[in-house]
Parts: sequence; C-alpha cells; structure tokens
Amino acid sequence: MEIIKQTYCAVLNSLNQNAKDNFDYFCSEIQRVANEYGIANKVTKLELICKGNLYRNIAISSGRVNIKNNNDKTYNFWASCSLFVTRKERITAIVQHELMHIKDMEDKEFKFDKELWDGLLEDKIIATSIRHIWDIYIDSRIARTSKIGISKQDRLDGILRLALNKNFQLRHCIWEIEDDFDYLWNIEKIDFPTIIDKAKELKEKVANKGMAHPSEETL
Repeated sequence: MEIIKQTYCAVLNSLNQNAKDNFDYFCSEIQRVANEYGIANKVTKLELICKGNLYRNIAISSGRVNIKNNNDKTYNFWASCSLFVTRKERITAIVQHELMHIKDMEDKEFKFDKELWDGLLEDKIIATSIRHIWDIYIDSRIARTSKIGISKQDRLDGILRLALNKNFQLRHCIWEIEDDFDYLWNIEKIDFPTIIDKAKELKEKVANKGMAHPSEETL
C-alpha cells in the first residue's frame, strides 16, 4: 500500500515537532489498522492531505483517503483531528473508525451499494440518518472488542452537537436517533440495506410527529 503525504507549505511551517510527529503517527496507524482489518492488500494508493484552519491557528490533519482496490473502486472519507492537541489514543480511535467504513464496504455480507448511496445523498434527512446509524454501528463493534475507539457517550455527544447547526427537520431527525441510541448501539449485525430502511423509518417518524423535542415542550 502506497501512502502519499501532502501538506500545504503554510501549514507545514506552522507545525511544531509534536504536531509533525502526530501526522506521522496518523499515517503509521492507517497502515497498521489496514493490515489488521485485512484491507491493506486491496489498497493500491492512499493519499493524506494535511491542511490547516489558520484563522484559529490550528493545523488539521484531514485524512482525505482515496482508496483504490484491485476492482478499480475508489472510496473517499475524511478523518480530521487537531495535530496540536490530539492525543495518540484519539488518532487511533479515528483511524479505527474510518477504516472500518472501508472494511464494511468491502464486506459482501454488508451489501454496500455505492450507486445507491450516491443517489440517496440528495435526501439530507436519509443521508444524515444513514451516516449516524452506520457510525454508531461501527463504534459499538469496536467497543465490544475492547480496542481503542470512540466511546458510546462521545458518539452520542458528537451526534447531538451536530444538531445545533442543522435545520429543524435534521435536528428532529437527530433527536429521533438520540431516542433510539441505546437500541442502535446494541445491534450486533446489520447490513447497508437495513440501515437505509431504518433511515427511512426515521424520516417517516419526523414527518408524522410534532416538531417539538420533549426538552422544548412548554408546560
């Protein structure tokens, strides 16, 4: 597996040695986890781009990873973390999570359909629900293996933080996921078509229910 590192000069100049070490660790963890997940032999090229939010003086490692396997399929994902403040455990957790997406995509039993997924992206509620349900499914599996991962509470907190910047329909979609979170976390096996079905159920719940979250109801 060839790993190509790209950095913008302004960002590279702003990195201290600790941040540079974190970026190198980020790359080495991708190699290690790809081997562990059994996907490294399917990858021909992996590109990492280190770019920065210089307005906040923070360099972000945007692990934009283009993975092309022997079947000429290309997958893209983003794994962002602050190189200045992130602990190595956090980097490992991010890498384990993101590469599990690739592992799922390559698993025939998961039944991932890229064309179907691309077509669903136009429906923001369904696409958001799919992303969150899939993320929960990944993190819960990693947690059951006792590997370093994103904890149950951190995943829930992350989902709820996203609700703050969404329109009212997407906020209510996320609140529905919050209500079902324990159930979703305890699912041991699910495939992509079933995730889509659950996302459609969530959209239907949002359409059929009132628009006030229980915490916002007036007495």
